[in-house]
Amino acid sequence: PKSAPAQIDGAITAMLTHRRPIYIEVLTNVWKLDCGSPEGTLKAREIPSNAASLAAALDEAWERIQAAELPVIWAGVEIQRFGQLQLDALELVAALHFDCQVPAGAEVFHQVAEDAPAMPIRSR
Repeated sequence: PKSAPAQIDGAITAMLTHRRPIYIEVLTNVWKLDCGSPEGTLKAREIPSNAASLAAALDEAWERIQAAELPVIWAGVEIQRFGQLQLDALELVAALHFDCQVPAGAEVFHQVAEDAPAMPIRSR
């Protein structure tokens, strides 16, 4: 019980940092035990990035896209967790003049496409 607040804060911080769901399991015999109150504000940790490695990866990806006969950008529901990334992905597809098809029922793209009306979205 003494470490519960720190463990819970750690889990929530990981959730905010990685934008992934968390699971907190509480044993039935500890529900009524005293537990310290939360302190401070929780926020995502900054994940360091190597600018040179990122630039090299982007350059290589761009070369592969340009060399591809029929390029595909596979963007799953994971981009929902990163907010602006949805619109960025659609803008990228539109800027590259790619055909964009999404599985039937993939409402995430249809909703975001309302903000980018030039983007033709078709369900298959």
